[in-house]
Amino acid sequence: MKIVCISASNTAYMGENSASTRVCRLIMKNVSSKIPEASVRIIPLMNQKISFCLLCGDCSENGLCPYDESFNYIFSHLKSADIIFFVVPHYAPLPSKLLALFEKIHEILYGSLIKIPQFESPFENTYALVIGHGDLVESRETLNYYHEAVIRPVANTLASFGCEIIGYSKEYPKGMPFGLMDETCIQFSGDSVFPGFIHNWDIIEERINTLVDNLVSAVKVRAVNQI
Repeated sequence: MKIVCISASNTAYMGENSASTRVCRLIMKNVSSKIPEASVRIIPLMNQKISFCLLCGDCSENGLCPYDESFNYIFSHLKSADIIFFVVPHYAPLPSKLLALFEKIHEILYGSLIKIPQFESPFENTYALVIGHGDLVESRETLNYYHEAVIRPVANTLASFGCEIIGYSKEYPKGMPFGLMDETCIQFSGDSVFPGFIHNWDIIEERINTLVDNLVSAVKVRAVNQI
């Protein structure tokens, strides 16, 4: 079973310490304990140079972008994955590289469908899970905001590709949100224009545990239904 975890963070100065990338590592840890046969690949978008789609249609030749090797690298891994995680920070409103990635995937799938009416998306039967987060202090209002402004549009896009979305709870059916515990988690220093954020990683890991449990349950149900 192949799992790909996309960190959509653009905060290159944070590198491997970005919250989104750290969440991906927690996902890998949790998945490895519950689905030992799975292989997990983390792809931080901050390390990729994805160019914007020109809507040229040249991808219709072979289903790849002839001008963007970074996109082709990511797309090849996503197409072959059984499970995809997207960890998405809240910027203004979504990270630009993620939008560029989605735009190109959409055009490739659309062009393939026009060319081949019987075309089936490579994402049919792929599970997709979305985690959205930001630097607001947690409350029902802010978590709802992350769910509606970040998680829902990402999940709806993945569903349009053919993915089956695994939700977090009845309250957050499209994915898992998290924020900061309180105002003391926002810390300024003289080294950066932007503040640093302290996350409660124990709580975040508990939520990831619940999300992965939902995934495991869905995998088991599908396996039973296929017998």
